[in-house]
Amino acid sequence: MAKPKKPTIKTDLELLIREYGVNKMAAATGLAKTTVIATTTRDGDPRLSTLEAILAQTGYRLAIVPAT
Repeated sequence: MAKPKKPTIKTDLELLIREYGVNKMAAATGLAKTTVIATTTRDGDPRLSTLEAILAQTGYRLAIVPAT
């Protein structure tokens, strides 16, 4: 049995984007479809503005909180 992946920002973003739909997300945010897809790839290194646009469209925001 495969070990479950530890949640990361990229895995969470991938879930949000899949749920919302890549094409719909691209249209709603004004981002290129390739940019939306690249946010979740292993080598992807999205800009802060890209993350903010995707999160805002899905009703989330990026926050910095103390590590516990």
